[in-house]
Amino acid sequence: MKKINNLIIIPCKKHSSRLPNKNLKIFNNNTSLLEITIKQAKSLSFKNKIVLSSDSNKILLIGRKNKILTVKRPQYLTKKNSTLSDVILNTISTLEKRNYIIDNIIVLQVTSPLRKKSQIHSAFRYFKKINANSVMSVCETFSPMQWTNSLGKNLSIKNFMSKKYFGKMSQDLKKNYQINGAIYIAKTNIIKKYKRFYNIKKSYAYIMPKSCSIDIDTMLDFKIAESIAKIKNYHLL
Repeated sequence: MKKINNLIIIPCKKHSSRLPNKNLKIFNNNTSLLEITIKQAKSLSFKNKIVLSSDSNKILLIGRKNKILTVKRPQYLTKKNSTLSDVILNTISTLEKRNYIIDNIIVLQVTSPLRKKSQIHSAFRYFKKINANSVMSVCETFSPMQWTNSLGKNLSIKNFMSKKYFGKMSQDLKKNYQINGAIYIAKTNIIKKYKRFYNIKKSYAYIMPKSCSIDIDTMLDFKIAESIAKIKNYHLL
């Protein structure tokens, strides 16, 4: 058996419905989103192994060229209803069949190019310090949740907002947080048992700034992330 204390998992599928081939898009005329994440993962001091999970042979070849482990994702995990947890559990199971024993997993999604190495280290230290079962990165919501609601077919906003929020400034409202998709950390036995990172005992949030929390899903997200990186002269590592 081969022991892995801390396994970095990079999930990276081939297709994206709203932004085709987004994981291989070149960011700020430099390198692809995938290779940004691989480079960042390789720079982490606490890692033992890195594994790339993908349904694409082209993407898996990039992983092998970077001398990291690869797992070919089965087709049933490429569908729209496949969850991140499904992919992570498949990756763990595949490596266990290769005789690996894994203590902790750290998931870095390719679509978070503004995540910093220092933040990953900080989240992992927090995870270890408090002996958490899981830690997920979050950021403040981009708009106050009190100003949001669903809309009916007639688009009426007659009862869109509670009266208690009328005339309130955003700074007067209670802060809310959203999962930003940048960092997921968990004990392997916990993720195998509960099949999720949250709503379990000893699961905690690691707060990141909104400026580091763009999760790329559309071309607009991509352009915003590029602009932030240029303006702030980002140092991802």
